[in-house]
Amino acid sequence: MEDIKIQKISKKNLVMSHPFNMVASTYFISIKNTFHDFKGLLRDLIAGATVGIMVIPQGIAYATLAQLPPEYGLYTAFLGPILYTIFGTSKDISLGPTAVISLLTGQAVASMSGSGFRPETIAIALAFLSGIINLFMRIVNLTIIIEFISIPVIIGFTSGSSVSIIAGQLPSLMGIKGVKTTDPTINILISVFRKIKTARYQDIIFGVSTLIFLLILKKTSSTLAKKNKRYYYIGVVKNALAIILFTSISYGLAKSKSSYVLSVVGTVKSGFYSPRLPEISSELFSKLIVKAITVTVVVILEHVAIAKALARIDHYEINSNSEVLSQGIVNVISSFFGAYASTGSFSRSSVNRTSGSQTPFNGVWTTVVVAISILFLSKAFFYIPRATMSGIIMLSVFELISSPKSVINLWKIGPIDSISTVVAFLATFFFGVEIGIYSAAGVSVLSVVLKSALPKISLLSDSKSSKVYTDVSIFDVSIPSSGIVVIRPEDSIIFLNASHIKHKITDIVSSITVYPENVESEGNGFFISSNSFESFKKKRLEYLNTIFRHRKFYNINKTINNNDDSRYNDELNKKNEDLPILKALVVDMSAVSTIDATGIQALIDVKEELADYSKKQ
Repeated sequence: MEDIKIQKISKKNLVMSHPFNMVASTYFISIKNTFHDFKGLLRDLIAGATVGIMVIPQGIAYATLAQLPPEYGLYTAFLGPILYTIFGTSKDISLGPTAVISLLTGQAVASMSGSGFRPETIAIALAFLSGIINLFMRIVNLTIIIEFISIPVIIGFTSGSSVSIIAGQLPSLMGIKGVKTTDPTINILISVFRKIKTARYQDIIFGVSTLIFLLILKKTSSTLAKKNKRYYYIGVVKNALAIILFTSISYGLAKSKSSYVLSVVGTVKSGFYSPRLPEISSELFSKLIVKAITVTVVVILEHVAIAKALARIDHYEINSNSEVLSQGIVNVISSFFGAYASTGSFSRSSVNRTSGSQTPFNGVWTTVVVAISILFLSKAFFYIPRATMSGIIMLSVFELISSPKSVINLWKIGPIDSISTVVAFLATFFFGVEIGIYSAAGVSVLSVVLKSALPKISLLSDSKSSKVYTDVSIFDVSIPSSGIVVIRPEDSIIFLNASHIKHKITDIVSSITVYPENVESEGNGFFISSNSFESFKKKRLEYLNTIFRHRKFYNINKTINNNDDSRYNDELNKKNEDLPILKALVVDMSAVSTIDATGIQALIDVKEELADYSKKQ
């Protein structure tokens, strides 16, 4: 808790408006947090080394997603963690290559094939530009636009991207050649289906065996860890164990000159990338700038979302602005050392936390482990089966796909949220990741507008055992029968929704009170004609159906009340003359944070119309 207090006081007393101050505040706070408790250094060493072992196979695998030689995945995993130690504010975040960013990088590389630029040049330039855009957004406080992308949309986009990645790994898993894995998911699946006859059984055996092996280790470790926490680490290093096992088999087959031919990773360059400025010509800049903006948005979304989620679990705070700044610095500097764009990894960050990370200093040990692999283990990577790498990637991203149950839960919170998730998923599935992220952003903005334009108007009623008024569409309470109608608008009343709120209130009142028959009003009052009585009955039926359907759907007590059906039938059987006369309308404004002139006029109109309505009852 002392670390958190130091962080709050330090950031509060620093002037953050100048770029130098932003960097300085991040730097000094991170260093102080890092060395505040030397007793935590051992835990940081264990956590950092564990993540290092985990990121090596992931780095090699994700490099294939980025359409790059495998060593570039290691370069990307190398410098980010140690730089984050200096500039980051989360004790748990693990920076490095991730599946979605690797896929976006691969799509950028593929889109420029034949342009004369090497894939490495394109990927490094993309990382540099993304970092610069990231820094610019932080300096001019443009990161606020990220807040417009909601969690439901992120869920849909992440799930769609994960399905796209899994589909893109099917050709390698099955040994199928000639499939463009950077296409939209639906196109990849069609192409795989058409070329299924060219699948190679050797690769399929290794790929499926890898999946089975990983699933067994995952299940075994989670089961045994309940008895002894040490077994948890079997699941952590399962990818490394899979690579060791299947690479050994692949090596043995190659040396025995067996006819069993496998697709392998091939040569992995040994040693570090020679530091130099990214090669960015005006032509390359013009072709990459839009894609760099896309990558930047995803980088910030992934990183801040993960950092906030983990901080919430352990009850500490991170500074979102500092995190965005640190991410920009990391990508700019790392691009000088051969890295493509990186961000926080959910799987590695979770492992980092559960392995006992205490400070951002754990990233130093991750860098040390990756450095050892770059210097001394490159030759051992030659015989890694590509099918094994595909199996590792597929299982890693499968965990990022949200279940249908989560979409149902979102529907219970609000239909617009679940629709946003589905739209973001489908856009990514059918049109690709890049279009998916922009569609997701558009859906987020549209959902905000729709929620404001079509707010819920709750009808409230008190229960027999309590005088607390609750929503009749959620809780087991009776439809009001006293003639006193209590409603609650669930959002602000502004020009965007004033007309909707006005009509919803009058519809609710006319659905549960006696409706004047064969009476025609004059002027601009509540219009009632001899023909409108049938429409009243239809509206009342629709309203009752909606209430009881929602009540069963929300099912607060997890059991459907037996009285619901009888209450529903009682309400349906009520004749118009059995309904109460409108005595009063009470508007609960507790959920209304803002009301403008148009909203006030709408409430005045409601008052006048209902006054005219009640006179004719």
